[in-house]
Amino acid sequence: MRVGRRTVLAAQVSVTPLGLIAIGALVSAILLSVPPIVRAAGDVRRGRVDEKGDRTDGGPSHRRQPMTEKKGKCSETAQRANAKAAKEGEKNPRKSSAAQAEFGRKGGKAKKG
Repeated sequence: MRVGRRTVLAAQVSVTPLGLIAIGALVSAILLSVPPIVRAAGDVRRGRVDEKGDRTDGGPSHRRQPMTEKKGKCSETAQRANAKAAKEGEKNPRKSSAAQAEFGRKGGKAKKG
């Protein structure tokens, strides 16, 4: 390739069979990633997705669900577990078997009486 009057660029490429497989894998990965991107852009353009990222047409939403029932210092389950731990005389609910039972972990003590 000639650039101007004095500059000449020359290149040589050799491709092995393993290199051809790698190139094919990269091209196929690119081609497989295009349709989901185009579909998502079309959903946004057509108004099928609200500002939170939820679908408005009833389709599947890929947003993560919150881990607690409500936002704040702690969930209702954690508050119940703290109360059970305090009833057992433990400050730390991790050391209380009744509190662990509230979280659904094994080893909760049966109620006496």
